[in-house]
Amino acid sequence: MDTLEAKDDFQRSMSNIISSYRLFARSLPPETQFDNGHAVTFNGHEFESYEQSQAMLVELGWAFFCRMDAALEALIGNLGIPGKDVLTRLSRCGFSSEDLERYGEARELRHIIHHGDGDPALLRSAPAHVHVAPGKQPHLYPQHIERLYEVYLKAGNCLSRAHARIM
Repeated sequence: MDTLEAKDDFQRSMSNIISSYRLFARSLPPETQFDNGHAVTFNGHEFESYEQSQAMLVELGWAFFCRMDAALEALIGNLGIPGKDVLTRLSRCGFSSEDLERYGEARELRHIIHHGDGDPALLRSAPAHVHVAPGKQPHLYPQHIERLYEVYLKAGNCLSRAHARIM
């Protein structure tokens, strides 16, 4: 696969992922629906409580974040970039120190979600951009997914541009 095809495939995947996430996140009932304290039927599904709705939102965050990460990993593989070279290439193609920090944090979150089912004990340090309560799993809410999407999309575009210049 050439660089342009790899970049197009990545951008298409990322667009599908974020569009799907936004749709599914909006399909959950807002807190105001639970004002009477009873179960709510919303979009054909019964929700016993707002907490159940929020738990589903967290699960959606985890699932779609892992999909974004997989799309970026596929791009990196399709471009033939060795894993050990990714951070170096990102820093060379204009990634700011804040972007690199967010990317590193995202990779660590991905690691604990993928390998430790969200076990916060696996975190080397408290994430700066995602709140993790002591002893609790990280919760990826819509604002986190949107920020992670921006960082991953920027990383993919940056790596594609840098790779095209090398080739």
